[in-house]
Amino acid sequence: MKQFLFSIFLVMLTGVFSNAQLTRRHNAPRGGDEIVKQRVSYKDPGRDGENVVWDFGQLLPVDPEYRLTYYTVPKASDSTYLVLGDTIRAAGVMPDELVVGVEHFTAYWYRVAGDALFTLGHENPVTLMRHNPPLLTMPFPFGYENKAEKEYRSQGLYSSKEPLITEGNIGIEADAYGKMVLPSGDTLAHVLRIRSLQTVADADTSRRDSLRLKMETETFRWYAKGYRYPVFETIRTFDVSDTSATEIFATAFFYPPQEHLYLEKDSANLAVLDSLWNIGTHIPPPHGGDHNDDTPPAPLNLTCNWYPNPVRDVLYVEYCFEATATVTVTLFDINGMAVRIIPEREFRKGIYRNEIDCAALPAGSYLLKLTVGGEVVTEMVVKR
Repeated sequence: MKQFLFSIFLVMLTGVFSNAQLTRRHNAPRGGDEIVKQRVSYKDPGRDGENVVWDFGQLLPVDPEYRLTYYTVPKASDSTYLVLGDTIRAAGVMPDELVVGVEHFTAYWYRVAGDALFTLGHENPVTLMRHNPPLLTMPFPFGYENKAEKEYRSQGLYSSKEPLITEGNIGIEADAYGKMVLPSGDTLAHVLRIRSLQTVADADTSRRDSLRLKMETETFRWYAKGYRYPVFETIRTFDVSDTSATEIFATAFFYPPQEHLYLEKDSANLAVLDSLWNIGTHIPPPHGGDHNDDTPPAPLNLTCNWYPNPVRDVLYVEYCFEATATVTVTLFDINGMAVRIIPEREFRKGIYRNEIDCAALPAGSYLLKLTVGGEVVTEMVVKR
């Protein structure tokens, strides 16, 4: 029975759509848009906070590309829409307010109402689920450090006869911003990351406790300025039915920006891209070149990332900067003793990664110190 419930709830979880400063004008789903997705190898999403660099440049494709297509829901009659087998009165519903996204034989139903995006439910050949009331998926506008949280309840059918009742909570937060390297090798700045944490519990009290399921899914989506939909996504789902959280699966998806097939008719985001392309950039002198005394040094624009935290074996430290600088990475214990040191070295501008072997360190708290040029970043790291 539990395996049966897993298969039902995973479809529901992977269909939840969260959108990011995300605005309705620039980021609400629209009928007629088509997105190309590619499943890639999973990588830890890294830290939250400001000026983060995410390097997904080494990730390999796992599945071939497939498409996610959005459609505007047509009226079933002059006065009604038909959504998930239910009728919705057309009065008060704007023409583009109801949207359905279709991928992998599953349809996910959304409503863009007022300043928020709601998920109404999903359906496929074997499952139909409705959220009542609709699941809050994203309030607009939504920017860094904004949060939203809401309880929900869902009802539906499996194979048109097996009733399904679930309940839970969803929390959404814009928890980080920075720049990222995509699997294609392209680098994007002005990236906002949205984290959503959703719990799903079997609410059918007729089942024995041992057969009832409680799941938790953590999803990260990265949005770049000028693109309506995410450019990258990671998903991890856990069985939290008992005190220990058992990972069910972890996966990642790359949405190649050049394959966003809606952009040619997305004037709002094309205007954003045009404004970004027209911004002049400072080009630093070549390594070893002389600076004119009156020329200020090129800014570092340091961004960095470290993961996983807590760590068991290897701590990865990624950093990116835009001028030649010396770099030192040090890990201190709680007594201030340096337990791991990556010696000072000069690097040209670019993106770099160091690995710190933590396997033999005692469990506890440590301080990570990253020094790049004259900039210092420190963070607490927990060793399990």
